[in-house]
Parts: sequence; structure tokens; C-alpha cells
Amino acid sequence: MRCIFIATTTPAPIPIARPTPIATPKWEYGSSTDKLDGMISTTASIRSANTLSFDFPYNKPDNRGSLFLRKNKKTGLNILLAVDHGQLTCNVYECQMRVRFDDEPPTNWSGTAPADRSSNVLFLSSEAAFLQKLRKAKVVKIQPNFYQVSGVVLEFQVAGLNWQ
Repeated sequence: MRCIFIATTTPAPIPIARPTPIATPKWEYGSSTDKLDGMISTTASIRSANTLSFDFPYNKPDNRGSLFLRKNKKTGLNILLAVDHGQLTCNVYECQMRVRFDDEPPTNWSGTAPADRSSNVLFLSSEAAFLQKLRKAKVVKIQPNFYQVSGVVLEFQVAGLNWQ
């Protein structure tokens, strides 16, 4: 009688893909001095937690939005919304967007286009009210109007703002 041994091996475990956690965006702070009049501007900025996906010619990798806070004696407080690649649209007099702070209901917020008519930047109106809400919030979601694209929401993880 012949015996045949069949070697069996236990299959190696299949590695489970675990998503790499995305680092929470952090506020960046700065200041600059105007070379002409010596005026100091202080700034704070943060990038959106999510990326934007647009068609050509704005289909760039890692396309994000940014919130900029700027303060100086000449212009006072300015809050800007910007995108790396894309066109923010406005009507003739103002730019409308929907904004949600944490779990509050979304509200309509207005802004204006910059004087140079750049299409990737907006100045938010009611800066002091926006900053007051921003200081208390953990998450701010902004839905501006983009050229030929609707429903795009920028999400900012804004907790920890420490800016005067």
C-alpha cells in the first residue's frame, strides 16, 4: 500500500486596506509689513479638509479652498474665501453663498468680488459677525457659486483659531 502525502499550507492572511487618516488642517498665522507705509498686517489661513473635483481646465490634483483672515489699520478686518483652481461667480452687486457653522441651520451669506475681478477669490461681508461665529465653531461648511457647477461644499475644520 502506498501512502501519498499532500502538503497543505494555510494561506497567508489577506492584508486589510486601512485608509490613511487625513491630518486635520491647522490654522497658519503670519504677519507682514507694508514696505511703503510700514503698516503691519496679521493673517490667519486654513485649507479645506476636502478637495474639489472640476472638469478641464480646473481638474488639478489637490485642488482645495482656503479661508483667509487679514487685519490691518488701513482696511480693517477682511475675510476671504479662495479656491486654488476654479471660478467663483457673483451677480453684478454681490456674491451669495450658503454657510453652516457646526450644527446650526445653513444661512445665506453675502460677499463681494475683489477689485481686480479675480475669479478665484471672494471677500465675505459682515466680517465681524462671521469671525464671531468662526471662533466658536469646530466645522464651517461653505457652498459658494461656482461657474457651471452646483452643489459644491467646502468644509473647513476651524477649531483652535487663536488669532487677535
